[in-house]
This record gives sequence, C-alpha cells and structure tokens, in this order.
Amino acid sequence: MTRQVIRKPHPTADARKTTGTSSTPTQDESIFLAQDQHDSPAQLAERWALSPDCIRDLFKREVGVIIINRPEQLHKRAYSTIRIPRSVSHRVHCRLRSK
Repeated sequence: MTRQVIRKPHPTADARKTTGTSSTPTQDESIFLAQDQHDSPAQLAERWALSPDCIRDLFKREVGVIIINRPEQLHKRAYSTIRIPRSVSHRVHCRLRSK
C-alpha cells in the first residue's frame, strides 16, 4: 500500500502566476546564482551600514537566497546559515531605492 501526498498550492502561488514571478529560479538562473559571489548577513550589513538582524529580515523570503538549516539536537539549538548572492542583494537594493 503506497501513500500519496497531496500538496495544496501556497496562497501566493496564484499571485506569482499572474505577476510573472516565480518562487524558484530556473535552471539558467540557478547556474548564474551558483557562480555569483555570496555574502553573509554580517558582510552585507557592514556594506549597507545596517545591522545583521535587519539584513536577515530583509532577505529571509527573497528568491535566490540560500538558507542552510541545521536541526535541533539533544543539547544543541537549531542554527540557520544564510548566504545572499550579490545579484539578489543588488535586486533588493534597487527595489528599496525605488520606493
């Protein structure tokens, strides 16, 4: 007996379809992002003169940001490592400038 998992679409999935944006990069975008230089929140915070916490909040839901989660273990808390490609930080910077 096999179990079938049915996933419901995310509420913003329909909005992405109508706006033409995607939550996952295409294969070409993925290759480009992999070759792009990546910054930690602390490095980007220093360049932008903001706090690392502010950078984490700005980028936690951005497409293209790499988040590596280490789950909680017996006596160790969970950690998340964030790396932000330069192209993504440039895109966010342009968006913030245009507001």
